[in-house]
Amino acid sequence: MNLCTRLCLAIVFAGGCLRFASDAAAESAVEPGGLPVLTTTAQVHALSAKEAQRAYPVRVRGVITFYDEKHFDTGFIHDDTGSISVLTTGKKFRLTIGDVVEVRGVSDAGSFAPMIKVLEADVIGHGEVPAVRKVSYEELITGQDDSQWVELSGIVRSVTEDKKAPRLIIDIATGGGRLMTRVRDYDPTVNYEHLVDSAVRVRGVCSQLFNQKRQMFNVRLLVPGLEDLIVEEPAPVDPFTAPLHSIVSLLQFAPTGIYGRRVRVQGIVTFQQPGRAIFIRDDTESLFVQTRQAGTLEPGDRVDVIGFPSAGEWNPILQDATFRKIGHTAPVAPLVISAGQALSGAYEDALVQIEGTIVDRVRHLNEEILVLTSGGRIFDAVLDNPTRPDALADFLPGSKVRANGVCVVEVGEERSPRAFRMLIRSPQDIALLQRPPWWTLPRLLWSLGGVSLATLAGWIWVAALGRRVRRQTEVIRQKIQREGALEERARLAREFHDTLEQQFTGIRLQLEAVKSKFGEAPAEAEEYLDVARSLMRHSHDEARRTVWDLRADVLEQHDLSTALEKTVAGATNGTPRARVAVSGQPRRLPGWMENHLLRIGQEAVTNAIKHARASEVHIELDYRPDVLQLRVRDDGCGFDANDTSASDRGHFGLLGMKERAEKIRGRLQVLSTLAAGTMIEVTVPLDTLDAELC
Repeated sequence: MNLCTRLCLAIVFAGGCLRFASDAAAESAVEPGGLPVLTTTAQVHALSAKEAQRAYPVRVRGVITFYDEKHFDTGFIHDDTGSISVLTTGKKFRLTIGDVVEVRGVSDAGSFAPMIKVLEADVIGHGEVPAVRKVSYEELITGQDDSQWVELSGIVRSVTEDKKAPRLIIDIATGGGRLMTRVRDYDPTVNYEHLVDSAVRVRGVCSQLFNQKRQMFNVRLLVPGLEDLIVEEPAPVDPFTAPLHSIVSLLQFAPTGIYGRRVRVQGIVTFQQPGRAIFIRDDTESLFVQTRQAGTLEPGDRVDVIGFPSAGEWNPILQDATFRKIGHTAPVAPLVISAGQALSGAYEDALVQIEGTIVDRVRHLNEEILVLTSGGRIFDAVLDNPTRPDALADFLPGSKVRANGVCVVEVGEERSPRAFRMLIRSPQDIALLQRPPWWTLPRLLWSLGGVSLATLAGWIWVAALGRRVRRQTEVIRQKIQREGALEERARLAREFHDTLEQQFTGIRLQLEAVKSKFGEAPAEAEEYLDVARSLMRHSHDEARRTVWDLRADVLEQHDLSTALEKTVAGATNGTPRARVAVSGQPRRLPGWMENHLLRIGQEAVTNAIKHARASEVHIELDYRPDVLQLRVRDDGCGFDANDTSASDRGHFGLLGMKERAEKIRGRLQVLSTLAAGTMIEVTVPLDTLDAELC
């Protein structure tokens, strides 16, 4: 603070502010809450964020260095110990820069550094802002000069107006970085473009930009007015009269070069990104030019450009450039190169042409991207802000294309090219050379998926059909069993009616005749009794045969050959000798068929025992691929097979066996000779049975 200001403050304080008569008393004061009163900006600034949040009482006197009652909730106050920001949220104070004020409030942690939350503020007088401290950009970005009144030098890079604030935004390149300054007081009717490329000194309050973690990421300068911007070396009145440079000479060594000032180049436009950049080419090289200047340029336009040279990722670039159109010529022809040449970096920013195959098509934000492969290298062809959605939809993966675009190289950690991409100006920059084969990977995957689904559906259908067939087969089997049981019941009823019942009736009649003749004709009664005994024996045989039929359930536990063995063994009881022989490959047959074959065998063995008086009985089962033969041979007395009444007379049951053979679609053959034995053969076809089962 200068001597004049100190005298002014002394007079004002001595003349009318009794409450501040003793600084020592103010510094030693303690509020009822037990926290000491802080009376300097340095004391508040020295608090940690946690301590500042405890709301220490603050009473500070100083000079306002910056205050914006319209667009900021904070101002800045300076005393003998330094500067600090003051928060005036929710309160309106009539403060101007240079006011000597006393503020009363509490400490606050702030979003970056501790600050004062103002509760009351009194204007004591008016003085001058403190002496400025000259700093460098490197010092500012340390954060140590937060809220301080500072000055630094640099070159004006751009001047824009924030019309919403309104504020004048001046971008200054200073040693080590770019500093954004916000000027509060200026004339909005004046064009300040003439400041660009001027060497200036600027004074203002240092204000940090920070994130939610209280970490600084940039710095800005709050400038009260244009009087705090001192032009030390004005820019040329007409910058386009500066010496002309070739593009290839930018940032090359030059003993008389001027660091940080604008240079002038000329070239032909190859591509424009409106409001952001243009790409140009002269006779020596291509160049990327960053510019926010409005106006539309077409490929082939000749332009005069002035801008600040800077190091790009690989080639030099121009920043904060201004251009003017000076003519038009034939558009620059693209350079035909390979992907490997593009990756070398020699064609950075140049309009090139590369042939490749489309690997994929991607849409990202406002970009349509074709992923291409050429020469074993993969790169992107990017169309920015297409005029219609899916502008590149006609180019399918697998297509071979010729792409024109600006080559942009990306460098790795060692500053060597590691990748590149092409900036496409319009869909017309992509020429289709060959359509993709029909069998593309997506179609192949879809086809395989379809076949897999169809196969799975077929398996499911077959499994479902198998379950239905098994259920239906079980229903049929149960139905056949029920029908077989009913048929068997009917047969048994007929047999009981035709044999046992009639024979019992005959026995009853014979016994009644014996009773009536017993007294008067004993001899005749004895004859009736002999007939009754004969009928009794025959009834016994018929009953035993019926019992054998009922015991056919042996097939449920055994196969046909074993069932025959057990049945014959029970019938003969060792006499006559009986033997069962099996040939071929045995297999199970339907239950109803095996039941009929078992009963035919039973009947044949019964006849051999009962009527033929055989001493040996041979049963043979011959399994062939297409037929099954059951043969029962005995060495009994035999009979005349041509005598059709023999069966009736001898009760051989041949008719029953024939009926059973017909039920299983078989053929019964009887061969017998008197005194030479009998052979009964049943032949059953199995091929038709297999076809029916299938």
